[in-house]
Amino acid sequence: MKKKFIAIALAALCLASCGAKEINVSDLAATLKNQLTFSEELTEVGEKVTEKRIGLDEADVVQCVAYKGTNAVADEVVVIKTKDVKKVESKLNEYWDKQIKSYESYRPSEVPKLNNGIIYTVNDTVIFCVSENHDAAQKLLNEYANK
Repeated sequence: MKKKFIAIALAALCLASCGAKEINVSDLAATLKNQLTFSEELTEVGEKVTEKRIGLDEADVVQCVAYKGTNAVADEVVVIKTKDVKKVESKLNEYWDKQIKSYESYRPSEVPKLNNGIIYTVNDTVIFCVSENHDAAQKLLNEYANK
């Protein structure tokens, strides 16, 4: 899982250095929610609730849009524009690890999906996505970043 994160981070770094565009947080979150396959319908989660759930300091968050399924599934989309990319990436990795540990005992069938989750960074925006299809999510994020 960590190797995938490193590869994705390097790809995102390359995109950022190549002049990737400013990310529209709401648009990207809605695009991921609407174009990827999830086990159930995702609903929007408030910014403050998302900050608390992930353990983010609200001073580090410029804008956050998140969608999540019920606790029965791990499906989730979180898009965060931040003042501190490294801190948000770290908090998302901690949250991701907690989710995996939680679902290992609660709902083991969700763990493979979590293991294929994505943390993707472009400039000052960090994206966390857990969906049915890792490859489709990766492709969609690459396409969005290169628009």
